[in-house]
Amino acid sequence: MKHCKEISQWTKPIFSVAVLLLLIYSSIGFVTIRGESMNPTLKDREYFLINKLAYVKNEPDRFDIVVFESNLTSASGEKKKLIKRIIGLPNDEIEILDGEIYINDNSIDEKYVFDDLDDENIDFLVPYGKFFVMGDNRKASLDSRNPRVGYVDKKNIYGKLWIKVF
Repeated sequence: MKHCKEISQWTKPIFSVAVLLLLIYSSIGFVTIRGESMNPTLKDREYFLINKLAYVKNEPDRFDIVVFESNLTSASGEKKKLIKRIIGLPNDEIEILDGEIYINDNSIDEKYVFDDLDDENIDFLVPYGKFFVMGDNRKASLDSRNPRVGYVDKKNIYGKLWIKVF
């Protein structure tokens, strides 16, 4: 009987630590920035924590920086995860006129943008349940303007960028 009591004293803390680690693993992720598409906000080879639970009860918000699974594939055939800023919410009209971005006919002030857009003129209507994303380094970003990336479905959002680790 005494032996069972000793085992039980050891299993409770081990079980508690295991549950804690599982909760942390399921709610926090790590990401390494690769490339220049989010300059100057995020730099190549910086490390961040991601909040995987940010959108369990809340909807993604305009200007959130998110990690999402894209339609692009790596050389090994895996779907690539991209990091971009949400510009358009479901049902928004996004217009780019002479390099300036308008959301629902209102110009947006983007202090975080690395380089202005060229004089491209395009118009998007973000479908219900989807998001329009762009990189902060607009000229070097493969984002929702390109049909290979397109709109991002909420179910494909992996998490919200949270804390810079180093």
